[in-house]
Amino acid sequence: MKTQIGGIESKVTSSFLHGSPVNYTETSVTIRVPKRVDVYTAQFLMADLNKKIQKGKTIVLDMTNTHHVEMDSVNVFTIGLLKSRERKAKLALRGVQPQISAVLRLAGVLGQFRRKTAGHPIR
Repeated sequence: MKTQIGGIESKVTSSFLHGSPVNYTETSVTIRVPKRVDVYTAQFLMADLNKKIQKGKTIVLDMTNTHHVEMDSVNVFTIGLLKSRERKAKLALRGVQPQISAVLRLAGVLGQFRRKTAGHPIR
């Protein structure tokens, strides 16, 4: 099932059907992060995260096509991490580009994410 909010595309998949490396009783939700995360797009990403982060779910932020994250917008990832811990969910990154990895590392949040191996490795 796919949904789209403000240019942010989400895909809900059953981990059993797709063989994801998560517990078979969990649901994996993939959120495709837009090419550019700025003050405008961050609010839609936060709304999507807020709606999808639920107990027992694994939320994967697919950043394969993301090429720019403004420093003013990094807080969306920090808040997402905090909400996932509060709600006993898992939050992971996939396909992080080197320039995005550098921004997230400078902001101090990169090491807090679970790692998914598809796409670019997190450095």
